[in-house]
Amino acid sequence: MAEEYVEVDLDFPGLRVHSIDPPVFTVQGVFPREYCQALIQETLDSNALFVSQIGDELAGTAANRVSARRTSSSVLLDPMFLRSHPAVNRLLTSLHNKIREVLPGGSWDPTGWLPSPGRFCFESTQVARYSEGQHFLQHEDAFPTIIAERDRFQRRATFLLYLNDVAKGGGTTFDLLGLTIQPQCGKALLFFPALASGVADPRTLHTADGAVDEKWVTQQWVAGGLAKNVASTSINSTKSTPVEESVPFESKKAKAKARKDGNKGNKKNPAAARGFGKR
Repeated sequence: MAEEYVEVDLDFPGLRVHSIDPPVFTVQGVFPREYCQALIQETLDSNALFVSQIGDELAGTAANRVSARRTSSSVLLDPMFLRSHPAVNRLLTSLHNKIREVLPGGSWDPTGWLPSPGRFCFESTQVARYSEGQHFLQHEDAFPTIIAERDRFQRRATFLLYLNDVAKGGGTTFDLLGLTIQPQCGKALLFFPALASGVADPRTLHTADGAVDEKWVTQQWVAGGLAKNVASTSINSTKSTPVEESVPFESKKAKAKARKDGNKGNKKNPAAARGFGKR
C-alpha cells in the first residue's frame, strides 16, 4: 500500500486510522483553536466569500459552475488573494509546513507550479463556510482520467482542516465505507483520492453532510505530477477494509521494535485551482 499512496508519518501526534484500505486518517489537535479562529476571521474580513462552484467534469472540461449539489460559500486563496492578504499567507505557510510533516516522503515543487512526474505541490487552498442546510452532495476529489491526462496532474491527497466545533450535522461521510467524520476545531481529515498511477479511487466518494450548526473548513489538495498517460488499471469500488475488521497499521517505531525484540511489534490504534504555471 505504501507504494500506491503518499507516505504518512504514522507516529505523528494525534493521528488515528479510520480505514486501512482505502486509507483514511484523522489528526486530532493538529492546529490550536487560535489558529483556526484567525483563519476564519481573516476570511470574513476579506469579504471574498462567494457561492461555491463545482468543476464540470462530466463535460470533460475544467469549467466551474454553480450547482445545487454544492451550496456552501467559499474563497480560493490563490496568489492574487494572498498578495493582498499577507496575514493569510503566513497562516497558509504554517498549514503547508504541517502537511509536509504529516506526509514526509514526498518531493515537493513550488505551490502553483505544475508538478513534475512523481513530485507533489499544493493546489490553491480553499476556505469554505456551510450555513444551516448547506451541503456538498456525493463527489470525488480526483479528476476523471481525461482531465488528469490533459492537465498532467492528479489529486493525490486531500487534507481537510476543520476550523470550528460542529455539534450537529456537517459531518464528512464516506458513502461506500460507512464512515462519518464529525468536525472538531483543529482536527484534520486526510485521505487519498487517487493512486500513484493517477487512477482515481472511487471508494473515496464522500459527502459534506447538511449543516445544522455552522461549519468552517479549509480544503487543501496535494497534486501529484503525472507522465503523459494514466495507467488503465481500475479499482473495485466495493472492496474496502474498515479498520475494525483488520489488523491496524504498525508505526515505524513499532516495526523497529519488532525487529529488535523478535516479535510482531506494538499495533497502532486505528490519509483548487487548476491554473498551474508551467516551468
